[in-house]
Amino acid sequence: MVGLETEIAGALVEGSVTFLLQKIDAIATREWNLKQINRMKVQDIGRELGSIEALLQADSKEDPDHQYAVWIQQVRDQANAIEDVLDR
Repeated sequence: MVGLETEIAGALVEGSVTFLLQKIDAIATREWNLKQINRMKVQDIGRELGSIEALLQADSKEDPDHQYAVWIQQVRDQANAIEDVLDR
């Protein structure tokens, strides 16, 4: 009878360990995926900021009309807001 109880206990422990390993694997995979997604988002923001910077540099060489100047200021404001978020 002791052998059967030991087998049952072993099977329960094995099942619990397997279950926990599957849960840990799922959590680790989810966290890895989130990290990758966030890395891609930061890279996208970096590319956007590069484009904005190029536009602003080109703007500094011209004499824009009023509407264009307002739009450029809005772009500058958004770029500063993005940088503030990234600095946090």
